[in-house]
Amino acid sequence: MYIYTRDVERVNLPIFNVFPPEKNPAFNGADELWNGMQTKLKKFVKDNGGGENGATIMPPKTYRPSLSSLGCK
Repeated sequence: MYIYTRDVERVNLPIFNVFPPEKNPAFNGADELWNGMQTKLKKFVKDNGGGENGATIMPPKTYRPSLSSLGCK
C-alpha cells in the first residue's frame, strides 16, 4: 500500500518575498508538519504488526516556484 500526501502552502506576507523559495522560513513549519506525519505513520505501522521494515519513508519531492514565475511581485 502506498499513502501519498500533497499540500500547498501559501505565503501572503511581503516580508517573506525577499527569500528564495528553497530557503523561505515560512515553509519550515510546513516541512516539519509533513515530515512528522510520515514518521508517526511509520511508527503506527510498525507498532501494529507491520514489522521493522513494514513502512518506508520515501524522499520528498518538493517544488517551490519563485513568486515571480507565478506572476506575483
